[in-house]
Amino acid sequence: MRIKSFVFTALFIIPIFGFSSESLSYEDEAGMAVIGVGSHKCRQYLSSLDSDNRYLYASWAAGYATSFGHIVTKSNDFLMYFNEGRLSSDLNTYCENNEEESIFEAVNYLIKPILVQWIKKDKKKIASAVL
Repeated sequence: MRIKSFVFTALFIIPIFGFSSESLSYEDEAGMAVIGVGSHKCRQYLSSLDSDNRYLYASWAAGYATSFGHIVTKSNDFLMYFNEGRLSSDLNTYCENNEEESIFEAVNYLIKPILVQWIKKDKKKIASAVL
């Protein structure tokens, strides 16, 4: 019963706190809306590292990477090259050097090398998916 309560809290209650009017953003250059903490600036992320709010950012980044993988590979083969711990570490480094970038921009930037790695190793799968 305790696990169900934790799962409910993690999936439904905690994200509500991260969803405020400042959590909605429209990325003009990208031409898309970003919902949730992905619209926050890296400086906000960095200031959250000593609090439980860091889990909101980690969850958003993992969810974005997962959905990106589903869209790009259909079978999510992309995620076999994904390391959540490394993404977190790289996100810290990226944000320290780019405090005014959004979390969306940061995670998107960090996913590109993983995508390139997937493309290089899975060319046959890509060709059959395109045809």
